[in-house]
Amino acid sequence: MGYDQDFYTAYKSYLAEPTVRKAHDAIFRIASLDPDFNDVIDFGCGAFNEFFVHSKPERYMGIDANAASQDINADYRNTENLAELIQPETPTAFVSLFSTEITARFEDNYLLYEKIFDEIPTICSGLVSGFYYASKKDQNPIGETGGIQSYQTLEDIEDVCSDTFEERRIILPVPSLMFGKDVFEIWKFFEKK
Repeated sequence: MGYDQDFYTAYKSYLAEPTVRKAHDAIFRIASLDPDFNDVIDFGCGAFNEFFVHSKPERYMGIDANAASQDINADYRNTENLAELIQPETPTAFVSLFSTEITARFEDNYLLYEKIFDEIPTICSGLVSGFYYASKKDQNPIGETGGIQSYQTLEDIEDVCSDTFEERRIILPVPSLMFGKDVFEIWKFFEKK
């Protein structure tokens, strides 16, 4: 099936579910304590720009291969120079909500995160989110609702140390109608060293 209209309709309902809004809004409140998250580039903003809508940063730019008209339509994973893609903007933080983490292996993601910090020197902070199913921790990638293949965030924090940034994590149970009861979300906060 994939990212068709049925998926987007279901995902819009998912974002409005009380358990989801409570969890995501709590994370956004934490991010808002850091002024870096007032000027954000969103890698994989999707159709709904969740961070922009619910966190309300002062400046925001979304990048997605399926971007809405106000965003940059591009594949952030296959962009030679990320800084050229966003010029003349100078964001101080990046976010990627259920995009980077679910679309590639963690080794590839950490290379991308380091590339973001290296190629866009104004970026000092980052926030990304992924998930895992408690009942499927032995599988990666997995098939999900809507026929989507997704990578779970299963690596231990001590296995992905970076010379470029520090990482902190928050793990939350976030049951939903769309994804079921045994889903845990992993929210990673990055800070440039």
